Amino acid sequence: MPRKWIRWIKVCFVLGAIIDGLAAVMLLSPPLTELLLGIEVDASRADVSLLMGYGAALMAGWTVLLAWAACEPAGRAFVGPMTAVPVLAGL
Repeated sequence: MPRKWIRWIKVCFVLGAIIDGLAAVMLLSPPLTELLLGIEVDASRADVSLLMGYGAALMAGWTVLLAWAACEPAGRAFVGPMTAVPVLAGL
């Protein structure tokens, strides 16, 4: 694989890890979510709290996976499609 593609893949993995990590933190902190997104979150509701917790766990998992892949992007390039395809299909 050409060196420029490896660098591009690594940059994508690192940016994805940063974005997913920020999303995990926002999901764990309703006031931060309100501040950054301008969305009022009623964390006193059990269903909202439960869903935000599940979302935070998933985003934290993706953060770790993308950070792991960024350490050796050439050998772990499969992580990109593996993480992107389910997200795009879900949207």
